[in-house]
Amino acid sequence: MTNNNTPTKATYELFGEKIIAHYDPITNNRTKRICYDLTDKYLKSITTYDPNTNHKIKHITYDDYGSPDYIALYDPHSGNTTKYISYYPDNFLDRIDECNSQTSNPVKTTRYKKNGTIAYITYYDLEYGNHTHTRRGKNTTTRQKTANEKIKQLALQEHQLAQQVYKDALQEYQSTPSDK
Repeated sequence: MTNNNTPTKATYELFGEKIIAHYDPITNNRTKRICYDLTDKYLKSITTYDPNTNHKIKHITYDDYGSPDYIALYDPHSGNTTKYISYYPDNFLDRIDECNSQTSNPVKTTRYKKNGTIAYITYYDLEYGNHTHTRRGKNTTTRQKTANEKIKQLALQEHQLAQQVYKDALQEYQSTPSDK
C-alpha cells in the first residue's frame, strides 16, 4: 500500500544544521538521515535506518575534513549497538568495540596502534558488560590473530565505504535546496 501524499525526501534546517531525510514510500519510516553543519560547513553524520522497524542500522560521523570519525553498526531488530569502530584523525584504525546485540553492552574491545598492530584486547562479561580481563596483542593464538585480522579488514572496508557515502551525501547536499 503506497501513500502517494508521503514525500520520500524532506529537507529542513534546525539548530544550525541542515537535515536531509529520506523516507520509505510504503512504510513512511526513515531510511536515511544526512546532517550537515551550516556553521562550520561540513557533513557531520549519516544515519541509515531499517524501513520496516525504523531502527538504526548504521551511523557514521565525520570530522571536519570529511574523514570518518566513528561508525556504529546496529542490530536491525533490536536497535542495539553491535559494533562500534573509531578511527584516529589521520584515518588509522583506533578501536573496535563488539557489543552484545541484546543489551548493547561491550563484549570485546580491540585497540590498535597507529601502525595497525593490536595494542591490547579487553574482554567483558556477556551479561553485564563488566571488564573481565585484558590481553596484550602479542600473546594471541593463530586462530585469534586470524579472527582479529578479519575484523580489522571489515573495519577498513567500512572506512572505505564511509568515504564513498560521504562523497555521495555531500553531492546530494549541494544539489538539494532547503524546504524550511
